[in-house]
Amino acid sequence: LRGRKVIFVESKVGAQQGANQLKRYTELLAEECRSREADGCLVFVTRSYEPAEKPSVGHFDFEFRPARWYQLYRILKT
Repeated sequence: LRGRKVIFVESKVGAQQGANQLKRYTELLAEECRSREADGCLVFVTRSYEPAEKPSVGHFDFEFRPARWYQLYRILKT
């Protein structure tokens, strides 16, 4: 790890993900990480479980964290 991290959070409330949506966010995340010389993390938050696989963009390695809103709420509450 380089010590810096760029985190993108995609939140779904009452909608489903669009075609290639997570891949597009990953492409933007990769650009930001390269320009800032940072590691990346994409958090995909949904109210009820929506299955999602880690998108692939070239050789860009990043963390992918699917989560549900109640989990994020618990973290923020503490």
